[in-house]
Amino acid sequence: MAGGRLGLYGGAGAGAWELVRAAISAEDPAAVAALVSGFGDAERRQVAGELAGHIPAAAERGEVLWRERDDLREAC
Repeated sequence: MAGGRLGLYGGAGAGAWELVRAAISAEDPAAVAALVSGFGDAERRQVAGELAGHIPAAAERGEVLWRERDDLREAC
């Protein structure tokens, strides 16, 4: 694993997806790239499998945040 980022996004027991998800949540694309580039085949497959389900949920959450922002702008 990408050891330099391990402490920032999880502990030694954290799985590949948990680390990547934490880096995504922190909006840290450099960490995502560093993590994934240090993973082996099994870890990359794990991340790919989880990411497929994460993308639609993240997109939906982004839309909600944009609507909330727009509602706040209209209220001001």
